[in-house]
Amino acid sequence: MKNIQNLHVTQVRIFPEDTIPYQIFSLPEKVKQFKDRYHFAGEEIPIPLQLPGAPKLIIFQMGEVKIEDSSTIIDQLQFEGRKMVLEVAASSNVADMVFLDIADFVNKMAGNASLSEERTLTKTEETKCTVFLQIDYWEVFSDKTKWFIKDDLQKAFDRPVFATNPSKLTFEIIFDQDIDLFRKHRIHFVPKPLTIEPREGIPFDEQTYFTCSPFGSEVHLRLIEAFEKLFEAEIGRKKMKSYTTRVSALRKKGGKKKK
Repeated sequence: MKNIQNLHVTQVRIFPEDTIPYQIFSLPEKVKQFKDRYHFAGEEIPIPLQLPGAPKLIIFQMGEVKIEDSSTIIDQLQFEGRKMVLEVAASSNVADMVFLDIADFVNKMAGNASLSEERTLTKTEETKCTVFLQIDYWEVFSDKTKWFIKDDLQKAFDRPVFATNPSKLTFEIIFDQDIDLFRKHRIHFVPKPLTIEPREGIPFDEQTYFTCSPFGSEVHLRLIEAFEKLFEAEIGRKKMKSYTTRVSALRKKGGKKKK
């Protein structure tokens, strides 16, 4: 696995009710102060927070913050009800540090310390990136699938076909629910995708893949590496089998000539 590009991590944290200090985002000066701190290009507050019964929803887009002397892009930061969604163009470790920076700044503006990792009821992650994998993607599919595509499907066309390549591959992961978390806080976990598929817009034979999983970046990259090693080994076994078959055929042919 190499050429890891466009690494993005999304973290979702859910807190107890009234943890996120929405009152500070009702004040234009505080919103400006927050935007200036993180250089956000824009924000969305669909319904003014000060209106009675207004939903608690704030979205900040395309910001930047320095973490350990390096600039980190914040793709989006969203506060919704008791949930905070943070998407950054960086690893999970950096995303955690961005969260701590934001929490510290928000707490200082609000004059309390309510927003913190310790008060998080649950945290989920999703990682996306593009990678080069040294595999034959067709090996992901069963022999029956390959036979159907390369034989039955090809015969069904009434015109020549240049190529038929696999394009999409996604698995839906359905989680067991934490009954205690649901009963106490009404929190449930929704299904998430696991995707490893050829990157759209890049030639199939360049072996560049879009990947997505419901894990932090460290686990995600470890899984993708395991996937690559599995199918690298499969290619190696098939090459060895093919070589052995050819050698065996040549030996038989040589033996017949001697007779």
